[in-house]
Amino acid sequence: MYNNFRTILLIQSCKSNDIEKTTGLTNGQVYYNKDKVGYYTIGELVNALKTIQKTEEGIKTGKIDEQISVDYVLCNIL
Repeated sequence: MYNNFRTILLIQSCKSNDIEKTTGLTNGQVYYNKDKVGYYTIGELVNALKTIQKTEEGIKTGKIDEQISVDYVLCNIL
């Protein structure tokens, strides 16, 4: 999930015509994620990345139960 949101953020925020060279993404990553651009704002994408990161940290430290982590992330992102 994190990698998908990160890829969409990179594509959506890139102002260059050569997205692959500017962002370091492969042609396939750009091709398969270009249709997902525009559904979220840049702020929402950054918030989603932070939420996923904090949830992963919470799982590792024992603050968030692993069984509810995906539901927790989805509820906070959507």
